[in-house]
Amino acid sequence: FLRSIDKPLPSWVTFAKALNEMKKISVHELCTITNLAIEDVMLAIGWLARENCIFIEKREDTIYISNGSEYYFCFG
Repeated sequence: FLRSIDKPLPSWVTFAKALNEMKKISVHELCTITNLAIEDVMLAIGWLARENCIFIEKREDTIYISNGSEYYFCFG
């Protein structure tokens, strides 16, 4: 399966790449990068959170999403 270079990537691919490449990204930045409506981004975030694939953090009035790579848990 080859994709033409001049065609844009599907939004879900851009969404996944943004989460993998950045340690932390705001919901607003995800909307801008993916050209998705806030409702669609929030649906994707909800699904990924339900699958325990992402971390959600709120600082001041901004919600950030991350893949958890900046967190380190150690018991014992």
